[in-house]
Amino acid sequence: MRLLLIAPTCQLGGHQPAHVDAILTEALRRRWHVDLVTAPGDLEHSMGAKILKAVEETSGRIIHSQFAKVSVNGPLSWAQGQWRRWNSVRTAWKKARRQAAYDVVFVMDGDGWYVPSILLGTPVYSVPLVTIMLRLRYHWNASMGNGVIDAGSVIQRTVFERYLRLRWAAAVCVMEACLWETCHNDVHPWFRKVRYVPDFGQTPPLIDKFDARRRLGLPAEARIVACVGGLNERKNLWALFQALAHPVCPSEVCALLMGSVAPELDASLRNGLVNLLLQQRRLFLFEGTYDADRLGAALSAADCAWLCYRQHLGSSGFLWESAQAGLPIVGCAAGEIAHQIENLRLGLTIAGQDPAATARALDRATRRSEEAEQWRRNCLLAAVAHTSSAFGQALCDVIADVGSST
Repeated sequence: MRLLLIAPTCQLGGHQPAHVDAILTEALRRRWHVDLVTAPGDLEHSMGAKILKAVEETSGRIIHSQFAKVSVNGPLSWAQGQWRRWNSVRTAWKKARRQAAYDVVFVMDGDGWYVPSILLGTPVYSVPLVTIMLRLRYHWNASMGNGVIDAGSVIQRTVFERYLRLRWAAAVCVMEACLWETCHNDVHPWFRKVRYVPDFGQTPPLIDKFDARRRLGLPAEARIVACVGGLNERKNLWALFQALAHPVCPSEVCALLMGSVAPELDASLRNGLVNLLLQQRRLFLFEGTYDADRLGAALSAADCAWLCYRQHLGSSGFLWESAQAGLPIVGCAAGEIAHQIENLRLGLTIAGQDPAATARALDRATRRSEEAEQWRRNCLLAAVAHTSSAFGQALCDVIADVGSST
Protein backbone atom coordinates (compact mmCIF):
# COMPACT_ATOMS: atom_id res chain seq x y z
CA MET A 1 0.00 0.00 0.00
CA ARG A 2 1.29 3.44 -0.93
CA LEU A 3 -0.71 6.08 0.94
CA LEU A 4 -0.72 9.82 0.49
CA LEU A 5 -1.67 11.65 3.67
CA ILE A 6 -2.63 15.32 3.33
CA ALA A 7 -2.73 17.25 6.62
CA PRO A 8 -3.32 20.96 6.03
CA THR A 9 -2.80 22.12 9.65
CA CYS A 10 -0.30 20.06 11.59
CA GLN A 11 0.60 22.86 13.98
CA LEU A 12 0.73 22.07 17.68
CA GLY A 13 -2.51 22.81 19.52
CA GLY A 14 -4.95 21.24 17.07
CA HIS A 15 -6.07 17.64 16.66
CA GLN A 16 -4.31 16.93 13.35
CA PRO A 17 -0.84 16.11 14.77
CA ALA A 18 -2.32 13.48 17.11
CA HIS A 19 -4.42 12.00 14.29
CA VAL A 20 -1.49 11.93 11.86
CA ASP A 21 0.77 10.34 14.49
CA ALA A 22 -1.80 7.59 15.19
CA ILE A 23 -2.25 6.86 11.47
CA LEU A 24 1.50 6.72 10.85
CA THR A 25 2.08 4.42 13.82
CA GLU A 26 -0.43 1.92 12.45
CA ALA A 27 0.74 2.35 8.84
CA LEU A 28 4.28 1.55 9.93
CA ARG A 29 3.06 -1.60 11.66
CA ARG A 30 1.37 -2.64 8.40
CA ARG A 31 4.53 -1.80 6.41
CA TRP A 32 2.84 0.78 4.24
CA HIS A 33 4.70 3.52 2.40
CA VAL A 34 3.34 6.92 3.42
CA ASP A 35 4.04 10.34 1.94
CA LEU A 36 2.85 13.29 3.99
CA VAL A 37 1.81 16.66 2.55
CA THR A 38 1.70 19.50 5.06
CA ALA A 39 2.47 23.21 5.25
CA PRO A 40 6.07 24.44 5.68
CA GLY A 41 6.91 24.90 9.34
CA ASP A 42 3.90 23.00 10.67
CA LEU A 43 6.03 20.17 12.09
CA GLU A 44 8.40 22.31 14.13
CA HIS A 45 7.38 20.89 17.51
CA SER A 46 8.01 17.73 19.56
CA MET A 47 5.19 15.70 18.02
CA GLY A 48 6.24 17.01 14.61
CA ALA A 49 9.67 15.45 15.13
CA LYS A 50 7.99 12.15 15.92
CA ILE A 51 5.87 12.44 12.75
CA LEU A 52 8.94 13.19 10.62
CA LYS A 53 10.69 10.12 11.96
CA ALA A 54 7.64 7.91 11.35
CA VAL A 55 7.34 9.08 7.73
CA GLU A 56 11.01 8.33 7.20
CA GLU A 57 10.59 4.85 8.71
CA THR A 58 7.82 4.09 6.21
CA SER A 59 10.27 5.03 3.41
CA GLY A 60 8.02 7.98 2.68
CA ARG A 61 8.65 11.65 2.01
CA ILE A 62 7.51 15.00 3.35
CA ILE A 63 6.00 17.20 0.65
CA HIS A 64 5.42 20.86 1.49
CA SER A 65 2.46 22.76 0.11
CA GLN A 66 0.72 25.97 1.14
CA PHE A 67 -2.75 25.66 2.64
CA ALA A 68 -5.34 28.38 3.06
CA LYS A 69 -5.72 29.81 6.58
CA VAL A 70 -9.31 30.99 6.88
CA SER A 71 -11.18 33.03 9.50
CA VAL A 72 -14.94 32.52 9.32
CA ASN A 73 -17.19 35.35 10.51
CA GLY A 74 -20.27 34.91 8.35
CA PRO A 75 -21.83 32.98 5.44
CA LEU A 76 -19.72 34.71 2.78
CA SER A 77 -16.40 34.06 4.49
CA TRP A 78 -17.51 30.48 5.18
CA ALA A 79 -18.20 29.90 1.48
CA GLN A 80 -14.91 31.54 0.50
CA GLY A 81 -13.12 29.37 3.05
CA GLN A 82 -14.63 26.20 1.60
CA TRP A 83 -13.46 27.16 -1.88
CA ARG A 84 -9.95 28.20 -0.74
CA ARG A 85 -9.43 24.99 1.24
CA TRP A 86 -10.75 22.86 -1.65
CA ASN A 87 -8.28 24.60 -3.97
CA SER A 88 -5.43 24.08 -1.47
CA VAL A 89 -6.10 20.34 -1.33
CA ARG A 90 -6.33 20.17 -5.14
CA THR A 91 -2.95 21.96 -5.42
CA ALA A 92 -1.38 19.61 -2.87
CA TRP A 93 -2.71 16.58 -4.75
CA LYS A 94 -1.35 17.81 -8.07
CA LYS A 95 2.06 18.39 -6.53
CA ALA A 96 2.18 14.93 -4.94
CA ARG A 97 0.89 12.94 -7.93
CA ARG A 98 3.75 14.28 -10.08
CA GLN A 99 6.17 12.50 -7.75
CA ALA A 100 4.56 9.10 -7.15
CA ALA A 101 1.54 6.87 -7.82
CA TYR A 102 -0.74 6.19 -4.87
CA ASP A 103 -3.26 3.51 -3.99
CA VAL A 104 -5.34 5.71 -1.65
CA VAL A 105 -5.31 9.36 -0.58
CA PHE A 106 -6.40 10.38 2.91
CA VAL A 107 -7.15 14.06 3.54
CA MET A 108 -7.77 15.44 7.01
CA ASP A 109 -10.89 17.40 7.96
CA GLY A 110 -13.16 17.07 4.96
CA ASP A 111 -15.69 19.39 6.64
CA GLY A 112 -13.59 22.31 5.51
CA TRP A 113 -13.63 21.62 1.76
CA TYR A 114 -16.32 19.08 0.81
CA VAL A 115 -19.05 21.54 -0.20
CA PRO A 116 -17.41 22.80 -3.46
CA SER A 117 -16.91 19.15 -4.44
CA ILE A 118 -20.57 18.78 -5.37
CA LEU A 119 -19.99 21.31 -8.18
CA LEU A 120 -16.30 20.81 -8.99
CA GLY A 121 -15.74 17.17 -8.07
CA THR A 122 -13.47 15.96 -5.30
CA PRO A 123 -10.14 17.82 -4.99
CA VAL A 124 -8.41 14.43 -5.39
CA TYR A 125 -9.23 12.55 -8.57
CA SER A 126 -8.22 9.30 -10.32
CA VAL A 127 -7.40 7.72 -6.92
CA PRO A 128 -9.85 6.75 -4.12
CA LEU A 129 -10.23 9.52 -1.54
CA VAL A 130 -10.84 8.93 2.17
CA THR A 131 -11.44 11.76 4.61
CA ILE A 132 -12.65 12.37 8.16
CA MET A 133 -15.40 14.85 9.06
CA LEU A 134 -15.79 16.13 12.60
CA ARG A 135 -18.45 18.83 12.34
CA LEU A 136 -21.48 17.12 10.77
CA ARG A 137 -24.51 17.86 12.95
CA TYR A 138 -27.60 17.34 10.78
CA HIS A 139 -28.46 14.01 12.40
CA TRP A 140 -29.14 15.57 15.79
CA ASN A 141 -32.11 17.48 14.41
CA ALA A 142 -33.71 14.17 13.42
CA SER A 143 -32.72 12.22 16.55
CA MET A 144 -34.05 14.80 19.02
CA GLY A 145 -37.58 14.06 17.83
CA ASN A 146 -39.00 17.48 18.62
CA GLY A 147 -40.84 17.80 15.32
CA VAL A 148 -38.94 20.93 14.36
CA ILE A 149 -37.28 20.84 10.95
CA ASP A 150 -34.10 22.90 10.95
CA ALA A 151 -33.27 24.28 7.50
CA GLY A 152 -29.53 24.20 8.17
CA SER A 153 -29.67 20.49 9.02
CA VAL A 154 -31.63 19.72 5.86
CA ILE A 155 -29.10 21.60 3.73
CA GLN A 156 -26.13 19.94 5.40
CA ARG A 157 -27.59 16.46 4.93
CA THR A 158 -28.40 17.18 1.27
CA VAL A 159 -24.91 18.46 0.48
CA PHE A 160 -23.27 15.61 2.41
CA GLU A 161 -25.37 13.04 0.56
CA ARG A 162 -24.38 14.53 -2.79
CA TYR A 163 -20.73 14.39 -1.75
CA LEU A 164 -21.04 10.69 -0.88
CA ARG A 165 -22.37 9.97 -4.36
CA LEU A 166 -19.23 11.36 -6.05
CA ARG A 167 -17.08 8.82 -7.87
CA TRP A 168 -13.77 9.29 -6.06
CA ALA A 169 -15.29 9.86 -2.61
CA ALA A 170 -14.51 6.35 -1.37
CA ALA A 171 -15.15 6.74 2.38
CA VAL A 172 -15.89 9.31 5.06
CA CYS A 173 -14.79 8.53 8.61
CA VAL A 174 -16.77 10.00 11.52
CA MET A 175 -16.15 9.96 15.26
CA GLU A 176 -19.79 10.18 16.32
CA ALA A 177 -21.40 6.81 16.93
CA CYS A 178 -24.89 8.30 16.59
CA LEU A 179 -24.10 9.72 13.15
CA TRP A 180 -22.66 6.40 11.99
CA GLU A 181 -25.77 4.59 13.24
CA THR A 182 -28.00 7.07 11.39
CA CYS A 183 -26.07 6.50 8.15
CA HIS A 184 -25.83 2.74 8.62
CA ASN A 185 -29.63 2.51 8.93
CA ASP A 186 -30.27 4.67 5.86
CA VAL A 187 -31.69 2.86 2.84
CA HIS A 188 -29.47 4.68 0.33
CA PRO A 189 -26.36 2.64 -0.53
CA TRP A 190 -23.96 5.58 -0.64
CA PHE A 191 -24.34 6.03 3.12
CA ARG A 192 -22.37 2.77 3.45
CA LYS A 193 -19.33 4.90 2.65
CA VAL A 194 -19.62 6.40 6.14
CA ARG A 195 -17.34 4.56 8.58
CA TYR A 196 -16.97 4.96 12.33
CA VAL A 197 -13.60 5.53 13.98
CA PRO A 198 -13.27 6.11 17.74
CA ASP A 199 -12.45 9.48 19.23
CA PHE A 200 -9.59 9.65 21.71
CA GLY A 201 -7.64 12.02 23.90
CA GLN A 202 -4.21 11.99 25.42
CA THR A 203 -3.01 9.01 27.45
CA PRO A 204 -1.42 10.74 30.45
CA PRO A 205 0.42 8.89 33.23
CA LEU A 206 -1.94 8.24 36.14
CA ILE A 207 -0.68 8.21 39.72
CA ASP A 208 -2.01 7.55 43.23
CA LYS A 209 -5.01 9.77 44.04
CA PHE A 210 -3.64 11.17 47.30
CA ASP A 211 -0.19 11.72 45.83
CA ALA A 212 -1.84 13.67 42.98
CA ARG A 213 -3.81 15.78 45.44
CA ARG A 214 -0.70 16.51 47.44
CA ARG A 215 1.15 17.64 44.31
CA LEU A 216 -1.70 19.93 43.28
CA GLY A 217 -2.43 21.24 46.78
CA LEU A 218 -5.93 19.77 46.93
CA PRO A 219 -7.77 18.63 50.10
CA ALA A 220 -7.19 14.94 50.74
CA GLU A 221 -10.79 14.20 51.70
CA ALA A 222 -12.59 16.37 49.14
CA ARG A 223 -14.84 15.03 46.40
CA ILE A 224 -13.42 16.62 43.27
CA VAL A 225 -15.11 17.39 39.94
CA ALA A 226 -12.56 17.98 37.16
CA CYS A 227 -12.84 20.04 33.98
CA VAL A 228 -9.66 20.17 31.91
CA GLY A 229 -8.99 21.82 28.56
CA GLY A 230 -9.78 25.20 27.05
CA LEU A 231 -11.87 27.04 29.66
CA ASN A 232 -14.50 28.91 27.66
CA GLU A 233 -18.22 29.65 27.72
CA ARG A 234 -18.98 26.35 25.97
CA LYS A 235 -17.84 24.47 29.11
CA ASN A 236 -20.88 25.89 30.95
CA LEU A 237 -18.81 26.58 34.06
CA TRP A 238 -21.28 29.06 35.52
CA ALA A 239 -23.74 26.17 35.95
CA LEU A 240 -20.99 24.28 37.82
CA PHE A 241 -20.28 27.26 40.09
CA GLN A 242 -23.97 27.74 40.90
CA ALA A 243 -24.35 24.05 41.73
CA LEU A 244 -21.35 24.14 44.08
CA ALA A 245 -22.83 27.15 45.88
CA HIS A 246 -26.31 25.64 46.20
CA PRO A 247 -27.39 24.55 49.72
CA VAL A 248 -28.08 20.95 48.62
CA CYS A 249 -24.48 20.47 47.41
CA PRO A 250 -22.29 18.83 50.09
CA SER A 251 -19.49 21.14 51.24
CA GLU A 252 -16.83 18.54 50.45
CA VAL A 253 -17.68 18.63 46.72
CA CYS A 254 -15.08 20.84 44.98
CA ALA A 255 -14.15 21.70 41.41
CA LEU A 256 -10.75 21.54 39.72
CA LEU A 257 -10.36 23.62 36.54
CA MET A 258 -7.22 23.34 34.44
CA GLY A 259 -6.45 25.01 31.12
CA SER A 260 -6.19 28.30 29.29
CA VAL A 261 -8.98 30.76 30.07
CA ALA A 262 -10.74 32.26 27.04
CA PRO A 263 -11.05 36.07 27.07
CA GLU A 264 -14.85 35.97 27.17
CA LEU A 265 -14.73 33.88 30.37
CA ASP A 266 -11.99 35.80 32.15
CA ALA A 267 -14.35 38.36 33.72
CA SER A 268 -16.70 35.63 34.96
CA LEU A 269 -13.82 34.02 36.83
CA ARG A 270 -13.26 37.23 38.78
CA ASN A 271 -16.80 37.77 40.11
CA GLY A 272 -18.06 37.45 43.67
CA LEU A 273 -19.34 33.86 43.55
CA VAL A 274 -16.11 32.53 42.04
CA ASN A 275 -14.00 34.46 44.54
CA LEU A 276 -16.10 33.06 47.38
CA LEU A 277 -15.65 29.48 46.11
CA LEU A 278 -11.91 30.06 45.79
CA GLN A 279 -11.71 31.44 49.34
CA GLN A 280 -13.71 28.50 50.67
CA ARG A 281 -11.38 26.09 48.85
CA ARG A 282 -14.35 24.73 46.92
CA LEU A 283 -12.78 25.77 43.61
CA PHE A 284 -9.20 25.23 42.44
CA LEU A 285 -8.11 27.01 39.27
CA PHE A 286 -4.92 26.10 37.38
CA GLU A 287 -4.69 28.56 34.50
CA GLY A 288 -2.51 28.17 31.42
CA THR A 289 -1.17 25.31 29.37
CA TYR A 290 -0.42 21.94 30.88
CA ASP A 291 1.64 18.88 29.94
CA ALA A 292 0.76 15.20 30.09
CA ASP A 293 2.06 14.85 33.66
CA ARG A 294 -0.09 17.74 34.85
CA LEU A 295 -3.12 16.31 33.07
CA GLY A 296 -2.44 12.91 34.62
CA ALA A 297 -2.25 14.45 38.07
CA ALA A 298 -5.58 16.26 37.59
CA LEU A 299 -7.35 13.11 36.39
CA SER A 300 -5.78 11.03 39.15
CA ALA A 301 -6.92 13.51 41.80
CA ALA A 302 -10.53 13.71 40.61
CA ASP A 303 -13.66 11.75 41.50
CA CYS A 304 -15.73 12.66 38.44
CA ALA A 305 -15.51 14.73 35.24
CA TRP A 306 -17.60 17.73 34.16
CA LEU A 307 -18.77 17.56 30.53
CA CYS A 308 -22.10 19.32 30.90
CA TYR A 309 -21.23 21.56 27.97
CA ARG A 310 -23.53 24.15 26.45
CA GLN A 311 -24.57 24.00 22.78
CA HIS A 312 -22.07 21.22 22.14
CA LEU A 313 -23.25 18.27 20.05
CA GLY A 314 -19.94 16.72 19.03
CA SER A 315 -17.56 14.32 20.71
CA SER A 316 -14.85 15.26 23.23
CA GLY A 317 -11.33 14.03 23.79
CA PHE A 318 -11.68 14.90 27.48
CA LEU A 319 -14.52 12.38 27.73
CA TRP A 320 -12.12 9.58 26.90
CA GLU A 321 -9.23 10.99 28.95
CA SER A 322 -11.60 10.94 31.92
CA ALA A 323 -12.81 7.44 31.10
CA GLN A 324 -9.21 6.18 31.11
CA ALA A 325 -8.98 7.37 34.71
CA GLY A 326 -12.27 5.69 35.61
CA LEU A 327 -14.05 8.99 36.33
CA PRO A 328 -17.86 8.95 36.19
CA ILE A 329 -19.12 11.58 33.76
CA VAL A 330 -21.58 14.38 34.49
CA GLY A 331 -22.53 15.49 30.99
CA CYS A 332 -24.95 17.38 28.80
CA ALA A 333 -28.26 15.81 27.84
CA ALA A 334 -27.91 16.20 24.07
CA GLY A 335 -25.35 15.32 21.42
CA GLU A 336 -22.62 12.71 21.17
CA ILE A 337 -21.47 13.08 24.78
CA ALA A 338 -24.97 12.24 26.01
CA HIS A 339 -25.22 9.39 23.49
CA GLN A 340 -22.02 7.78 24.82
CA ILE A 341 -22.91 8.37 28.48
CA GLU A 342 -26.34 6.79 28.09
CA ASN A 343 -25.37 3.92 25.79
CA LEU A 344 -22.28 2.90 27.75
CA ARG A 345 -23.63 3.94 31.18
CA LEU A 346 -20.71 6.21 31.99
CA GLY A 347 -22.52 8.50 34.43
CA LEU A 348 -25.29 11.09 34.46
CA THR A 349 -26.69 13.58 31.98
CA ILE A 350 -28.25 16.88 33.03
CA ALA A 351 -31.05 18.63 31.17
CA GLY A 352 -31.71 22.28 31.93
CA GLN A 353 -29.91 24.70 34.23
CA ASP A 354 -31.42 23.93 37.64
CA PRO A 355 -28.55 24.37 40.18
CA ALA A 356 -30.19 22.02 42.68
CA ALA A 357 -30.50 19.21 40.12
CA THR A 358 -26.89 19.75 39.04
CA ALA A 359 -25.73 19.72 42.67
CA ARG A 360 -27.50 16.41 43.27
CA ALA A 361 -25.86 14.96 40.15
CA LEU A 362 -22.41 16.04 41.39
CA ASP A 363 -23.17 14.45 44.77
CA ARG A 364 -24.20 11.15 43.13
CA ALA A 365 -21.21 11.06 40.78
CA THR A 366 -18.59 11.76 43.47
CA ARG A 367 -19.90 9.77 46.42
CA ARG A 368 -18.70 6.27 47.25
CA SER A 369 -21.52 3.99 46.15
CA GLU A 370 -22.14 0.89 44.11
CA GLU A 371 -23.73 3.08 41.44
CA ALA A 372 -20.63 5.25 41.11
CA GLU A 373 -18.37 2.22 41.22
CA GLN A 374 -20.29 0.68 38.30
CA TRP A 375 -19.85 3.89 36.32
CA ARG A 376 -16.12 3.75 37.00
CA ARG A 377 -15.90 0.18 35.74
CA ASN A 378 -17.92 1.07 32.65
CA CYS A 379 -15.63 4.03 31.93
CA LEU A 380 -12.48 1.93 32.19
CA LEU A 381 -13.98 -0.69 29.89
CA ALA A 382 -15.15 1.86 27.30
CA ALA A 383 -11.80 3.68 27.34
CA VAL A 384 -10.03 0.62 25.94
CA ALA A 385 -11.72 1.24 22.58
CA HIS A 386 -10.91 4.96 22.58
CA THR A 387 -7.14 5.24 22.37
CA SER A 388 -4.83 6.58 19.70
CA SER A 389 -3.95 3.03 18.67
CA ALA A 390 -7.64 2.08 18.38
CA PHE A 391 -8.23 5.16 16.22
CA GLY A 392 -5.21 4.39 14.02
CA GLN A 393 -6.24 0.77 13.54
CA ALA A 394 -9.85 1.63 12.68
CA LEU A 395 -8.91 4.35 10.22
CA CYS A 396 -6.25 2.21 8.53
CA ASP A 397 -8.81 -0.59 8.26
CA VAL A 398 -10.99 1.80 6.25
CA ILE A 399 -8.04 2.76 4.03
CA ALA A 400 -7.13 -0.89 3.51
CA ASP A 401 -10.72 -1.79 2.59
CA VAL A 402 -10.83 1.05 0.05
CA GLY A 403 -7.45 0.07 -1.38
CA SER A 404 -8.41 -3.58 -1.77
CA SER A 405 -11.69 -2.80 -3.51
CA THR A 406 -10.15 -0.74 -6.35
